[in-house]
Amino acid sequence: MIKSVFSSFISFLALTCMTLVISHVQLEIPAPRGGVDANQWLPMSQKIFCRGRTETGHITNIKAGEQFPVTIYAAASHTGSCFLELLDMNGHKPIPNNKLLELPSCFGDRTGIVPNFRVYHHAVIPSQVPAGRYILRWYFQATHLMHVNVVEHYENCADIVVQSSAPAPTPAPPTPPPTPYPTPAP
Repeated sequence: MIKSVFSSFISFLALTCMTLVISHVQLEIPAPRGGVDANQWLPMSQKIFCRGRTETGHITNIKAGEQFPVTIYAAASHTGSCFLELLDMNGHKPIPNNKLLELPSCFGDRTGIVPNFRVYHHAVIPSQVPAGRYILRWYFQATHLMHVNVVEHYENCADIVVQSSAPAPTPAPPTPPPTPYPTPAP
């Protein structure tokens, strides 16, 4: 009897773990902050920029104006939209249209198939982006549970160095000092 209950518990635990494992999605190339880490595959319970990861890991060199590969790994066939955007090191947009890749169906026609697959895309950093350090932020909004009003959010950031011949932005001219009021004569 005890053996049977223990065996049932182990089976339940294994099925539960398998269910958790197949609900993961993440940016794989360029290498995300923290590397390929199972914690980065989990949906976020709250939106925190770059999952709260501030450390830089692997830094990828990318030439402005040229295509670079983007690989997304999915351990489940989730549906939903995703985008890849370029941000400066403070999380601000360095160019007006900073979305490098925007897909209404992140996985295209791959939804509904077996888990554990990769989707390959290409993106281009515009040639007018000056050389320097930047962040690529990948964001995926999974809508496969909309029938129960649940949306899962996934996000990863990758640190990059843009190689570019575009000139650095010209700093704004300094503000001239105010003109002093004339001092009245005694």
